[in-house]
Amino acid sequence: MLLNVKASAIAGGVIWGVGFLLITWWLIAFGQANEQTAALISQVYIGYRVDIVGSFIGFFWALIDGAFGGFFFAWIYNFFAKRISDSDAA
Repeated sequence: MLLNVKASAIAGGVIWGVGFLLITWWLIAFGQANEQTAALISQVYIGYRVDIVGSFIGFFWALIDGAFGGFFFAWIYNFFAKRISDSDAA
């Protein structure tokens, strides 16, 4: 069974993006936002801040990041699944 690469990319992007958005809101709601958190994450996600606007910037970056992750996961999975099924058929 092979994975749909496009669907995996979309699913990975949505899961990572929404998760990142919710984590940022959690930090805001419970007062856990600090400069160290924002500085660390903003090194990877340019423009990210631990506030409402920054959470949507982070969501955008995480959406792209998760889509690439889902795409490559499905692509690598399919690569090995084809090799294994070919060797089983021989």
